[in-house]
Amino acid sequence: MSYKLSICMMVKNEEIHIERCLESIKPIVDRTDVELIIVDTGSTDKTVSICKKYTDEVYFKEWFDDFSGMRNITISYATGEWIFILDADETMEKYDELEKFLDSEPNETLKNKTYSITGKNYTNLNNHDSYSIFPTMRLFRNDGNFRYEGTVHNQPRFSPPVGKLDIIIGHYGYVVNDKEIMDRKFNRTVALLEKELKSDPNNLYYLYQLAVSYNMHGEVRKSYEISSKIYNQFKKLDRDRQLMGFSVITNHLSNCMTLNRYNELIEASKLAINIRKDYIDGFYSLGRGYERLGNYSYAEKYYEKYLELCKNYEKLAISKDHSIALYRNNITDNMNVKLFLVTLYLDTEKYDKALLYLETLKYNISTIKLYISIFIKLKNYSEIFNLYEKIKDSDTEIISYFITYLENEILDLDFNEKKSIYNYFLNNDDEYSIYSNFMITDDLEVEKKCNLAKRIIDVKDRNNNDILVVPLSYLMLIKGFDLKLFSNMNKRVVFSCVNYFKENNYTELYLRLDEWLMNIDIRKLRIKEVSALKNLFESKLILLLNEYKGTGIKSFIKDNINMFDRYLEVGMIFINEIYNLNAITMKYELINDSESKFLFLMNIYRTNKSKGNTSVAFMYYKLAAQAYPDMADFLKEYIDIEV
Repeated sequence: MSYKLSICMMVKNEEIHIERCLESIKPIVDRTDVELIIVDTGSTDKTVSICKKYTDEVYFKEWFDDFSGMRNITISYATGEWIFILDADETMEKYDELEKFLDSEPNETLKNKTYSITGKNYTNLNNHDSYSIFPTMRLFRNDGNFRYEGTVHNQPRFSPPVGKLDIIIGHYGYVVNDKEIMDRKFNRTVALLEKELKSDPNNLYYLYQLAVSYNMHGEVRKSYEISSKIYNQFKKLDRDRQLMGFSVITNHLSNCMTLNRYNELIEASKLAINIRKDYIDGFYSLGRGYERLGNYSYAEKYYEKYLELCKNYEKLAISKDHSIALYRNNITDNMNVKLFLVTLYLDTEKYDKALLYLETLKYNISTIKLYISIFIKLKNYSEIFNLYEKIKDSDTEIISYFITYLENEILDLDFNEKKSIYNYFLNNDDEYSIYSNFMITDDLEVEKKCNLAKRIIDVKDRNNNDILVVPLSYLMLIKGFDLKLFSNMNKRVVFSCVNYFKENNYTELYLRLDEWLMNIDIRKLRIKEVSALKNLFESKLILLLNEYKGTGIKSFIKDNINMFDRYLEVGMIFINEIYNLNAITMKYELINDSESKFLFLMNIYRTNKSKGNTSVAFMYYKLAAQAYPDMADFLKEYIDIEV
């Protein structure tokens, strides 16, 4: 059978990648005019068995330390009119145009002998917006002349003319979490490069690949030593040779940036953009260098040029230059530059320019903050409400942050300004609407205000817990303390409430809190109420520690040791309920929360002390103090009294 396309791969021990790769090309391979050729060079894992699920054309050839030679062997099996080169750690993300190409008439496909596509080198497995981008030759006419050259980083030798197809492949080879695999690849590549450099020690391309290898392996200082040598040689070349070998200095920019060598970064970037006016990474690097040196006007100038080039990337000559990878033409870097510029324009009161960039970004915690800041500066309160309307059905975290940040930003505004903002939210049927009603209701309308406070507390599936603090505090000032009200609050909200009593003219309430806490009958409490009581005791003790910190006054420790003792008593009940200490044996190292670990260890301390195991008990006392250092002073006084 004659094929129109042969997809050629060489593989070795790629079980962590290969299935993802082959699944991505399955719609193409399932065509009757496409064959998949895989040459295995000595896998000892499951690579071969996985490959055989997708093709019968799996061949074996022992590795002989020559990437191009091995690549040429894979090509020799190809019977298709065209050859597509793919690696096991890649995926085909966009292939519509490849299918159109395969379905086109022969005279259409004969226009070019080689085609370039787009590659993405991912730099973070958890963030597909972070990548470098590069044009790469992957589709070649199978005319007998196409081959690869170069022992290590194999380069295709192809025939013109060259066209471009809108195909995207993603490369995952640089984000493998398996250190053993990465070390093996690194050692293999470095050994081959050093072998080549022995016979040609000043070969800039091999030096560049060596610097890249050390950079990707995390040895940035070693990479910098090599890239500096390359850069110094590169500067001495004539302009034509600089243009031809431009890619060899790109790694030097990355090294200078990572090592905070900003003056060197600026110097190298200026040379780079002088050679190539469309070098996107050069303008990004200049912006970054000047930003870090505090020269924001120059940072603004070069960042704006960077964004302009990114926007017009497809029209730039560099987009068709397969020898140059661009590391900064990606969503993450683009977003970070825009956020910097928005912040800069906000600080310099250029609000229109700030909004211009801000409106090109997705709604997230960073952008929500900036929108609110700008609208408050402009006193454009209706836009704050409009923003809320746009995001209210999105991620709960974003809604919560919106509310928290807005409340912090309007904290120092006078009541009339706050009321102007709250008025926009009154007619919504949600928690912030109720809260806004509460905040504009006069304190003299006690019953109405108390009812609104109860409604806020009773909201189920609440987006934001911070707005509980003021209504809860008001309710307790009017109605008195109620442990049940605290039982549905997390630790942070409880602390915020107690701190609010202390800091916001609720001094009487704050002083009454101690007596109320000490007189609660803990024998009648449910576990949620025990948890709330524990959180209240902890909050009060932490606030005391913060109040006297740095004053040299230690008497407050003795004065409040009974409260600490009560805190431990309640904490022991809680920890026994949560971890069921009578039924299980648990390693305290596995407990992440410092307070829970502290209480767990104090429980072991008490158990051993009651059995007369004094030395073991003392060991756990020391571990408890290490687990929760904030309580160490109280704990020392407590132990001294016990002894």
